[in-house]
Amino acid sequence: MAKVIVGNPKGFALTQNKVYDVIEREGRKITIVNDNNITTSYYASVFKNEGKEVVKAAPKVPTVDEIIETVVIDLGQGAITFSISGAQFVVNNTLGNAGTNISCGIRQIFGINTFYDVFTEFLENEAAQLPAALRAQLVDALFKESVERLMQNVETQVGLFTASTNTNYNEFTRIDNVLTPMTVANHTRINPNSGNEIKLWVLDQQYGD
Repeated sequence: MAKVIVGNPKGFALTQNKVYDVIEREGRKITIVNDNNITTSYYASVFKNEGKEVVKAAPKVPTVDEIIETVVIDLGQGAITFSISGAQFVVNNTLGNAGTNISCGIRQIFGINTFYDVFTEFLENEAAQLPAALRAQLVDALFKESVERLMQNVETQVGLFTASTNTNYNEFTRIDNVLTPMTVANHTRINPNSGNEIKLWVLDQQYGD
Protein backbone atom coordinates (compact mmCIF):
# COMPACT_ATOMS: atom_id res chain seq x y z
CA MET A 1 0.00 0.00 0.00
CA ALA A 2 1.25 3.47 -0.90
CA LYS A 3 2.09 5.76 2.00
CA VAL A 4 2.55 9.49 2.51
CA ILE A 5 4.35 11.44 5.21
CA VAL A 6 3.08 14.76 6.55
CA GLY A 7 5.29 17.78 6.04
CA ASN A 8 2.82 20.63 6.64
CA PRO A 9 -0.13 19.56 8.85
CA LYS A 10 -1.78 23.05 8.77
CA GLY A 11 -3.97 22.07 11.72
CA PHE A 12 -5.87 19.55 9.57
CA ALA A 13 -5.95 16.78 12.24
CA LEU A 14 -2.59 15.55 10.94
CA THR A 15 0.72 14.99 12.74
CA GLN A 16 4.04 16.32 11.50
CA ASN A 17 6.27 13.52 10.09
CA LYS A 18 3.59 10.87 10.63
CA VAL A 19 3.13 8.27 7.89
CA TYR A 20 -0.41 7.59 6.60
CA ASP A 21 -1.74 4.90 4.28
CA VAL A 22 -3.13 6.22 1.00
CA ILE A 23 -6.74 5.16 0.45
CA GLU A 24 -7.15 6.97 -2.87
CA ARG A 25 -5.21 9.35 -5.07
CA GLU A 26 -7.07 11.55 -7.57
CA GLY A 27 -5.29 14.35 -9.36
CA ARG A 28 -3.60 16.57 -6.78
CA LYS A 29 -5.68 15.18 -3.90
CA ILE A 30 -4.84 12.27 -1.64
CA THR A 31 -7.35 10.55 0.61
CA ILE A 32 -6.26 9.19 3.99
CA VAL A 33 -7.71 8.53 7.45
CA ASN A 34 -6.65 11.48 9.63
CA ASP A 35 -5.95 11.66 13.36
CA ASN A 36 -9.66 12.02 14.11
CA ASN A 37 -10.25 8.70 12.33
CA ILE A 38 -12.08 10.53 9.54
CA THR A 39 -11.49 9.68 5.90
CA THR A 40 -10.48 12.98 4.31
CA SER A 41 -8.86 14.23 1.09
CA TYR A 42 -5.88 16.61 1.25
CA TYR A 43 -3.79 18.37 -1.36
CA ALA A 44 -0.48 16.67 -2.09
CA SER A 45 1.40 19.77 -0.90
CA VAL A 46 0.51 18.80 2.67
CA PHE A 47 2.84 15.82 2.42
CA LYS A 48 6.63 15.82 2.42
CA ASN A 49 6.90 13.29 -0.34
CA GLU A 50 4.24 15.04 -2.44
CA GLY A 51 2.08 11.99 -2.57
CA LYS A 52 4.86 9.62 -3.59
CA GLU A 53 5.22 6.31 -1.79
CA VAL A 54 7.51 6.29 1.20
CA VAL A 55 10.29 3.77 0.63
CA LYS A 56 11.88 2.49 3.80
CA ALA A 57 15.60 1.86 3.65
CA ALA A 58 16.52 -1.80 3.82
CA PRO A 59 18.18 -2.77 7.10
CA LYS A 60 21.97 -2.70 6.92
CA VAL A 61 23.55 -6.12 6.67
CA PRO A 62 26.69 -6.23 8.84
CA THR A 63 29.95 -7.47 7.40
CA VAL A 64 31.80 -10.48 8.77
CA ASP A 65 34.61 -8.20 9.98
CA GLU A 66 32.12 -6.04 11.90
CA ILE A 67 30.72 -9.12 13.66
CA ILE A 68 34.16 -10.56 14.40
CA GLU A 69 35.14 -7.27 16.09
CA THR A 70 32.47 -8.00 18.73
CA VAL A 71 33.65 -11.55 19.49
CA VAL A 72 34.52 -12.47 23.07
CA ILE A 73 35.86 -16.00 23.58
CA ASP A 74 35.77 -17.40 27.11
CA LEU A 75 38.02 -20.46 26.96
CA GLY A 76 37.36 -21.26 30.61
CA GLN A 77 33.58 -21.33 30.24
CA GLY A 78 33.71 -22.69 26.70
CA ALA A 79 31.55 -19.91 25.28
CA ILE A 80 31.74 -17.53 22.34
CA THR A 81 29.81 -14.26 22.51
CA PHE A 82 29.24 -12.01 19.50
CA SER A 83 26.78 -9.38 18.29
CA ILE A 84 24.83 -9.05 15.04
CA SER A 85 23.16 -5.68 14.42
CA GLY A 86 23.07 -4.98 18.16
CA ALA A 87 21.66 -8.37 19.18
CA GLN A 88 24.02 -10.43 21.35
CA PHE A 89 24.42 -14.19 21.03
CA VAL A 90 26.23 -16.76 23.16
CA VAL A 91 27.16 -20.15 21.68
CA ASN A 92 28.96 -23.14 23.16
CA ASN A 93 32.55 -23.38 21.92
CA THR A 94 33.31 -27.04 21.22
CA LEU A 95 36.99 -26.49 20.43
CA GLY A 96 39.51 -27.67 22.98
CA ASN A 97 43.05 -28.95 23.21
CA ALA A 98 44.74 -31.82 24.98
CA GLY A 99 48.24 -33.12 25.48
CA THR A 100 49.65 -35.96 23.39
CA ASN A 101 51.81 -38.94 24.25
CA ILE A 102 54.40 -37.69 21.76
CA SER A 103 55.68 -34.68 23.67
CA CYS A 104 54.53 -32.12 26.22
CA GLY A 105 55.31 -29.51 23.55
CA ILE A 106 52.68 -30.85 21.16
CA ARG A 107 48.93 -30.51 21.77
CA GLN A 108 45.93 -31.75 19.82
CA ILE A 109 42.97 -29.53 18.89
CA PHE A 110 39.64 -31.36 19.04
CA GLY A 111 35.98 -30.57 18.36
CA ILE A 112 36.49 -29.23 14.84
CA ASN A 113 33.57 -30.93 13.09
CA THR A 114 31.23 -30.30 16.01
CA PHE A 115 32.15 -26.60 15.91
CA TYR A 116 30.94 -26.35 12.32
CA ASP A 117 27.78 -28.34 13.02
CA VAL A 118 26.86 -26.29 16.11
CA PHE A 119 27.52 -22.85 14.62
CA THR A 120 25.91 -23.61 11.26
CA GLU A 121 22.71 -24.81 12.93
CA PHE A 122 22.70 -21.92 15.40
CA LEU A 123 23.01 -19.23 12.73
CA GLU A 124 20.37 -20.91 10.55
CA ASN A 125 17.95 -20.74 13.48
CA GLU A 126 18.91 -17.46 15.16
CA ALA A 127 20.31 -15.32 12.34
CA ALA A 128 18.19 -16.37 9.39
CA GLN A 129 17.97 -12.71 8.34
CA LEU A 130 21.58 -12.91 7.17
CA PRO A 131 22.23 -14.19 3.64
CA ALA A 132 23.27 -17.86 3.61
CA ALA A 133 26.67 -17.00 2.10
CA LEU A 134 27.33 -14.50 4.89
CA ARG A 135 26.39 -17.06 7.55
CA ALA A 136 28.86 -19.53 6.02
CA GLN A 137 31.62 -16.90 5.94
CA LEU A 138 30.87 -16.03 9.56
CA VAL A 139 31.24 -19.65 10.70
CA ASP A 140 34.62 -19.83 8.90
CA ALA A 141 35.75 -16.58 10.52
CA LEU A 142 34.59 -17.65 13.99
CA PHE A 143 36.42 -20.96 13.58
CA LYS A 144 39.66 -19.25 12.54
CA GLU A 145 39.39 -16.72 15.38
CA SER A 146 38.71 -19.52 17.89
CA VAL A 147 41.70 -21.61 16.77
CA GLU A 148 43.99 -18.59 17.00
CA ARG A 149 42.73 -17.66 20.48
CA LEU A 150 43.08 -21.27 21.64
CA MET A 151 46.71 -21.44 20.51
CA GLN A 152 47.53 -18.06 22.04
CA ASN A 153 46.02 -18.81 25.46
CA VAL A 154 47.40 -22.20 26.52
CA GLU A 155 48.88 -22.26 30.02
CA THR A 156 52.05 -24.10 29.01
CA GLN A 157 54.60 -23.49 26.28
CA VAL A 158 53.58 -25.35 23.14
CA GLY A 159 55.69 -25.75 20.04
CA LEU A 160 53.09 -27.26 17.75
CA PHE A 161 49.38 -28.03 17.61
CA THR A 162 47.84 -30.82 15.55
CA ALA A 163 44.32 -31.20 14.21
CA SER A 164 42.73 -33.84 12.01
CA THR A 165 39.43 -35.00 10.51
CA ASN A 166 38.05 -37.24 7.78
CA THR A 167 38.05 -35.71 4.32
CA ASN A 168 34.52 -37.07 3.73
CA TYR A 169 33.08 -34.74 6.40
CA ASN A 170 30.60 -32.50 4.57
CA GLU A 171 32.35 -29.28 5.66
CA PHE A 172 35.89 -30.58 5.18
CA THR A 173 36.77 -28.20 2.33
CA ARG A 174 35.85 -25.17 4.44
CA ILE A 175 37.88 -26.42 7.39
CA ASP A 176 40.83 -27.17 5.10
CA ASN A 177 40.65 -23.68 3.60
CA VAL A 178 40.94 -22.16 7.08
CA LEU A 179 43.58 -24.44 8.58
CA THR A 180 45.97 -25.05 5.67
CA PRO A 181 47.24 -21.41 5.53
CA MET A 182 47.96 -21.71 9.28
CA THR A 183 50.07 -24.86 9.02
CA VAL A 184 53.76 -25.64 8.89
CA ALA A 185 52.87 -29.06 7.44
CA ASN A 186 49.81 -31.08 6.47
CA HIS A 187 49.37 -34.64 5.29
CA THR A 188 46.55 -36.74 3.82
CA ARG A 189 46.49 -40.50 4.29
CA ILE A 190 44.09 -43.46 4.18
CA ASN A 191 43.13 -44.68 7.63
CA PRO A 192 43.91 -48.45 7.43
CA ASN A 193 41.39 -49.15 10.20
CA SER A 194 38.34 -47.60 8.52
CA GLY A 195 39.36 -47.02 4.92
CA ASN A 196 38.46 -43.33 5.30
CA GLU A 197 40.82 -40.66 4.06
CA ILE A 198 42.07 -38.45 6.86
CA LYS A 199 44.00 -35.20 6.93
CA LEU A 200 46.40 -34.01 9.58
CA TRP A 201 47.33 -30.36 10.02
CA VAL A 202 50.37 -29.25 12.03
CA LEU A 203 49.99 -25.67 13.25
CA ASP A 204 52.66 -23.36 14.60
CA GLN A 205 51.72 -21.62 17.86
CA GLN A 206 53.38 -18.46 16.57
CA TYR A 207 50.94 -18.18 13.65
CA GLY A 208 49.43 -14.70 13.50
CA ASP A 209 51.83 -13.14 16.04
